[in-house]
Amino acid sequence: MDWTDFVHPEDSANAKVTWAYAVQTGESYEQELRIRSKDGAYRWFLARAVAMRDPNGKISNGLAPAPMSRR
Repeated sequence: MDWTDFVHPEDSANAKVTWAYAVQTGESYEQELRIRSKDGAYRWFLARAVAMRDPNGKISNGLAPAPMSRR
């Protein structure tokens, strides 16, 4: 199961593109999107992730999720 399986269908395509760009460039990821909860309802969240870098600034472990906040 992919993380985007929990993202609202109207938000999923943009979330994938935005995430892929952040992974490729090392830029921070930040996006408001709807995520399905265990009861099946979608709720808005602000999702964030930052690049993990080594001491030389090179991306070492991809992106690490930052705490998400609900709107």
